[in-house]
Amino acid sequence: MSAFLEVHLTFADPDPGREIAVALLAEAGCTMFREDGNELWAYAAAGEADPEAVEQVHGDLKHLGLLAWEVNEVQGENWNARWEADYPVVHLESGVSIRAPFHPPSAVGLDVVIQPDMSFGTGHHPTTRLMVEHVVLLPLSGKRVLDMGTGTGVLALLAHKVGASYVLAVDIESRAIENVEFNAALNGISPNRDNIELHVGDAASVLALELDVFDVILANINRNVLMSQWGTYDKLAAENATLVTSGFFQSDAPLLTEFAESWGWEPRGRAESDDWACIVWNRKSAKE
Repeated sequence: MSAFLEVHLTFADPDPGREIAVALLAEAGCTMFREDGNELWAYAAAGEADPEAVEQVHGDLKHLGLLAWEVNEVQGENWNARWEADYPVVHLESGVSIRAPFHPPSAVGLDVVIQPDMSFGTGHHPTTRLMVEHVVLLPLSGKRVLDMGTGTGVLALLAHKVGASYVLAVDIESRAIENVEFNAALNGISPNRDNIELHVGDAASVLALELDVFDVILANINRNVLMSQWGTYDKLAAENATLVTSGFFQSDAPLLTEFAESWGWEPRGRAESDDWACIVWNRKSAKE
């Protein structure tokens, strides 16, 4: 079982320190979180987090009521299942329902089944919900879709269900890709046979596959990773592509917008929830 970095924090009062800690640790490379009262646990796969950035977060939180800080190496565990033990069904305004296999299907709307696992994307986090609501509004019929940082695969599976002709689900964690394969089966989808493929790697590794370009790219990833990989997304995108991004706070939107526009992309839609933001981008003009 893979080793993970665990950061365990205790606050005198969870607000606002805990929320700020999640944002800062996400930027430092942590991708999984659970909380209980005044305590927060953050996790990152071995080599995924920047140790210096994580330690910087320690200093940044000292004035926010941080009582204890501990960093350990632990073995992989089903943290999402612990964090969301009862795993209620997520019903979205678009009519999409995201549920665990032990919940009965909804009578109406689009049903996506996700087994809680240590991968990100159970539908309970605001960024996942924001991404889902935008995906179902896109004209995906016959489109090629790239889902970067797929996590549980919820967005990739949803894109397939609403008519995408080809979906590539990508994550740097092999455990996440195994979870996507399991979730695909729960939804009656067979990867590599139903025009949905799975890939372990980052954006650069997708570029190395030398596939046809994508009409739509989905990236629910923190701001720093989005900015570091934007140039690769640009190369992977078709001339009139759409890029849907989340995983960052509303306060990050101005910086991200300025950065995206420098690459020739402009915002065409935006939504917020609980301080998190989701922005839909399109090219300003044809690629040279």
